[in-house]
Amino acid sequence: MRHFAKCLSVVLLVTLLTGCPYDFKVPLGTPQQHGFDNRLMGDWVLDDPKRKEASALVSVLPFNQTEYLVQLEFINGDRHRFRAFTVRIGDQEFWNINLIRTHHPSPDYMLARSRFAPDGRLFLRFVGTSIPTSLASNAAGLRDHIQSHLTDPSFDDDDGEYVWRRPALGEIEKGRLRSWSAPTPLIK
Repeated sequence: MRHFAKCLSVVLLVTLLTGCPYDFKVPLGTPQQHGFDNRLMGDWVLDDPKRKEASALVSVLPFNQTEYLVQLEFINGDRHRFRAFTVRIGDQEFWNINLIRTHHPSPDYMLARSRFAPDGRLFLRFVGTSIPTSLASNAAGLRDHIQSHLTDPSFDDDDGEYVWRRPALGEIEKGRLRSWSAPTPLIK
């Protein structure tokens, strides 16, 4: 979980965590005008049973004509925003994730493969550090390497899959999960 939160917060996603899956200088492709996957849109809950502070409310919205805006709000109130688009390699979807910074876009991408479960949950697994560093800035070589390692378990980040679920009816109140306590005020 710590990799997911940091990468979705440096990306996907930082002060809560240490380390990040792997930063790539190039995405796996370019955003395509293929329409949005409506299954991704809306609010999600990312629960981390091992580290409650890394749990997050996730919102997925259109960013522009080809990319998603992914907003994370962690239980401690930290918020992070990312641009993301998907690229299909073989029979798998890969997210290309880019942190939105205030002053300039992040030059790096994080990559995560995704899949939907029959019950509608979304599983994300970041690409790990087993990719040769020479491919970090070579899009064609990176795609070829990923294509040839789609079933290799060492290809994935050690933190495993992150599971996003839809919030239960009434679980979100005023943009926060009801189970979270109110954020601590900065001034008392």
